[in-house]
Amino acid sequence: MFPEKVRDATFTVYCGTKTGLKCLYSFTRTSLWIFFSSSAILLAPVMFEIERAQVEEAQKSQQKQVLLGPNTAMAGGGMNPYR
Repeated sequence: MFPEKVRDATFTVYCGTKTGLKCLYSFTRTSLWIFFSSSAILLAPVMFEIERAQVEEAQKSQQKQVLLGPNTAMAGGGMNPYR
């Protein structure tokens, strides 16, 4: 139906496109894996430290509230000398 040269050229373009897309997919998949796994490894300790600091601050606030009473945490601490 079509000349042999047209069929051969179409087949060559098809094979080249297929190979190129396979390589692009493989490269993209590998790059994303490296990016996200590196991000998790590098950012996880930072997130854990932030969480630890927040928990520590909450514990200090709770301890202060238990020791000094519930109203001192809201009043800004201590007694008002002008009262």
